[in-house]
Amino acid sequence: MRPSLKFLHILGIALFLGSLPGHIVLGGVLPGGDIPALGIMFSRRIVLILTLAATIPGLVLAVGSGLMLRSRLSPPRPSWLGWHMRAGLTVLAVGLLVITPQVFALAGMAAELAEDRFDPAAWGRAKLIEDVAGTVNLLLALATMALACFKPDWRRGKGVGE
Repeated sequence: MRPSLKFLHILGIALFLGSLPGHIVLGGVLPGGDIPALGIMFSRRIVLILTLAATIPGLVLAVGSGLMLRSRLSPPRPSWLGWHMRAGLTVLAVGLLVITPQVFALAGMAAELAEDRFDPAAWGRAKLIEDVAGTVNLLLALATMALACFKPDWRRGKGVGE
């Protein structure tokens, strides 16, 4: 069971990280340039699909399998693991509660471009939240992975690794 959970954990991380270049590239397509409204609508639709098909499922898979892997460890658990789990849960929460609503909002606003109901101020607010939360989440995800790689032992008088 443990090898299967590890595989699912790595698969979830790969889904999450693999979707990010699409978010970054397609999320950078902004209204007001030479790109027609249909192109912006298409790019935001793909970002929405990536979010629902890869990013969020990847995070859920990584966190869920991580929780199951942790439950199989007998005490005492490594000191870094608690921080790793908290950070992973935070990445999932920010993804679900902050970023995903902005992805939906921006996809809806992109559809309004073709209908001349577009609100640039609302777009700017939603895009700023998506960009800042996405950057913070990526950095936190990388820190979470660094904890798993380096396994620091923060108990008094101990070095790195367990």
